[in-house]
Amino acid sequence: MNKIKVGIGVMLINKGRILLFRRKNKLGRNLWAWPGGHLNYGETIHECAKREVREETGIHLEDKDLSYLCTSNIIEYGQHYIDIELVANIEETKIKPNGEFSSYGWFIPKEVEKKELFKACELGIIANKTQNPVCDFRRDKDDIKKNSQ
Repeated sequence: MNKIKVGIGVMLINKGRILLFRRKNKLGRNLWAWPGGHLNYGETIHECAKREVREETGIHLEDKDLSYLCTSNIIEYGQHYIDIELVANIEETKIKPNGEFSSYGWFIPKEVEKKELFKACELGIIANKTQNPVCDFRRDKDDIKKNSQ
């Protein structure tokens, strides 16, 4: 039985630049993404967002730092996710990566748009640009049928 998972991501912005990491793990390998991960049972969205940012960057956020960006229904990479993206404008730029990523950098929005992005981040950039907070993405209906059997 396939399950729908909940992902939480946080677009970190410093002086107009967005922090992106190049992913090493199986899901979205070599794609660029901002910090994020799975919502744990019993965890609030903000708790998850703060935990993921802290684990992946060493940056500590407060609830007041986080704003809602978008919610996406994503069927991609052989998975089905409901993904909630947040945004935080931060002062800190010193990152302590945890090893989940091969490289990282701070990029202006035009540079970000040219990168191969993890689907949740790609939809987050579109939502930010269009001010549309709900995105629906499905790669291929045949892929869904294959993966659900």
